[in-house]
Amino acid sequence: MPRALMSVFTACAALAFAPGAAGADGLPVPVDGAEGASVTQPDGGGPRYTTVSNGQTTTLLQIDQDGGEILGSLTVDGHFTIPLVATDGTASGISGDGSRLVLIKPRSGLQFPREESSFVVVDIREDGRMRAQPPFALRGDFSFDALSPDGLSLFLIEYTTRDYNDYVVREYDFAEGGLVSEPVLVPDEEPGEMRGLPQTRVTSADGRWEYTLYDGAGKEPFIHGLDTVESTSVCIDLPQLDTGRDIFSAGLTLPPGGDTLSVTGKGGELVATVDTETFEVSDPPAPASSAPAEPGDDGGISGVAVGAIAAGIVLVAGTAIGLRRRRRDTVLPADPFGPEPPETHAESQSDPDRERVSN
Repeated sequence: MPRALMSVFTACAALAFAPGAAGADGLPVPVDGAEGASVTQPDGGGPRYTTVSNGQTTTLLQIDQDGGEILGSLTVDGHFTIPLVATDGTASGISGDGSRLVLIKPRSGLQFPREESSFVVVDIREDGRMRAQPPFALRGDFSFDALSPDGLSLFLIEYTTRDYNDYVVREYDFAEGGLVSEPVLVPDEEPGEMRGLPQTRVTSADGRWEYTLYDGAGKEPFIHGLDTVESTSVCIDLPQLDTGRDIFSAGLTLPPGGDTLSVTGKGGELVATVDTETFEVSDPPAPASSAPAEPGDDGGISGVAVGAIAAGIVLVAGTAIGLRRRRRDTVLPADPFGPEPPETHAESQSDPDRERVSN
């Protein structure tokens, strides 16, 4: 087996047996698979990043998407993971230009709210070398939300009470080294109107816009649109989306460079579209009606007859048709060789000058 492939396998095996492997990433509910989460740039380019932790140190792996080769690694003290931003396991944490990655210290079990939230910022140079800044902590319960395309602004969800529905979006300015005093609010929305858990998310290809579908906490589902360049947000109500169990299978799609956000429901059917310029919500076009097929002059067989014949063939042949359910692949392909022995300092192995990057 090629060494690169073996390396990924070993990394994933170590991950599976690492202490606290089921820990969540910062969301107020447990999200399985946070330890195996991986992320690429919003446009799908660049390497893939994932973490392996033994609870005491964390190794960030930089992996080539084409061949699975480990391009670089970086070890930091403490337990950190790629952040998740929705209960379906959607991962985030990297800027649109690929220059910065943020890791989060996962909460311990069902700890909520926590008294302190910790993060590590990793700067990624054009040549791919990685360097970690010293970890920083914020007093209170914060989870990762987004990064601006240039990586200079970090957006966080701050939980303000013991009710996880009570939250605000906060901006952390890396240039100033602290939180912006005023939260990022939605115009004309009363505080507390946007409630619920994030179900899924899609990001624009340039990394500017984050569209997150919320279940509405028993009320009307909505999409929270966050503009990470202008530090503004919008709430898009979705009366078309079922508030029952179907909300958990709902999805969002946004083609690269597209201006229409598609909302799908149970079974993947299109239930609404959103214009990303005006945020107007539209119902999907009605399917074109068609008249039942009539037998032709040449003695054509009707649809009912075809169905009956097909049913007979199935009964005679005893054929069973199985439907397989697709699963989202948020874990790296397995590979048995571990990464090169990680260094004990927070610096990429391929960085001999050991120059420190600061805020």
